[in-house]
Amino acid sequence: MGLVEGGSVTNFDVSIRANFVNRMGDGTKRAKADIESVGRAAKNLDRANFAARMSGQFLHVTDAARRLRAAIQNIDVERIGKVAAGVTAAVATMKRTLAAPAMADADFGDVVIDIAQKAEIGRDKVGALADEIKAMADRLRSSPLSVGKGIDVVMSSIPDADLAKRLIVPIQKVAKAYRVETDEVSKAVVAMVNNMKVAPGDIEVALGRIAQAASDGNYEIKNFAAGMPEIASTMQKFNQTGLKGVSRVAALLETVAGRAGVPGQATGWSEQMLDKAMSPDVVKNFKKKGIKIDAEIRKAMKDGGDVNEVIYAAMMKATKGDATKLVDLYGDEQARNAAAALMLDIKKYRELRDKYDK
Repeated sequence: MGLVEGGSVTNFDVSIRANFVNRMGDGTKRAKADIESVGRAAKNLDRANFAARMSGQFLHVTDAARRLRAAIQNIDVERIGKVAAGVTAAVATMKRTLAAPAMADADFGDVVIDIAQKAEIGRDKVGALADEIKAMADRLRSSPLSVGKGIDVVMSSIPDADLAKRLIVPIQKVAKAYRVETDEVSKAVVAMVNNMKVAPGDIEVALGRIAQAASDGNYEIKNFAAGMPEIASTMQKFNQTGLKGVSRVAALLETVAGRAGVPGQATGWSEQMLDKAMSPDVVKNFKKKGIKIDAEIRKAMKDGGDVNEVIYAAMMKATKGDATKLVDLYGDEQARNAAAALMLDIKKYRELRDKYDK
């Protein structure tokens, strides 16, 4: 097919232009040679018109190629990469944002069903239960899912829906004020009710004492929430229960945390000190010093006395106040760390305990 009159572009025109664009990078000299070659190949065509048109087309192609090359050189590849990464991240965030309400609703629905099953509520009343929890969350200025999780945790150990709903009020207040997960505070409350025998009506007071302790020292609310389920059973074993037990454990944990590198270590250290005090090896070590620590602890347990004070007095008597001699009593390093903290900071312990008991 030849050139079409009137300036329209044929397949041949396109091929010629493509050839020029592909070869432009070799420089003007080669492009000129191409023009001459194409010109010779087109002798049988309208030479004058073809040469004139090809010359014009070459100038257009040359100019376009020059602009394209300049544009490519000016592209900030690194910036484009950052922009692309930002767009990708933004899209992912948008997806999560859009999906979050639906996911929260689904999770809340699952929690409500769990509560209903524990409370033996019929399916026809599940909707009303969900509305009640939402209303509670609104009053507490929290999310329905957070409140629901707290109630669900309480009911896992205390299968009383009405009680769980009463307890969630002080639980949520503490969780919100100290930015701790509601279900974690709920676990601590369950431990205080079940193990330390704190009356449900006194939970708000108990949480107030713990909050005060957290403000006084290094052992924070998050540490209490995580550690209480662990140490509460030990306190129960030594009959350190009720609000007095809460004051004693709070003061002990804060005292020991003051000597610990990481505040959370105080939980395990304190627990080991208490547990090991009645172990055969430790009882034997104290007996060598003429002290029947097991008998003294049992007396305190029976009378409701402060076991921490009994252990302190026995250690002082056995070591003459020299904390380095605790190694002769406690073989366990964690127990020894807590014992040393109690010996060295007994004044702090007493001040905190008495302050919380007021």
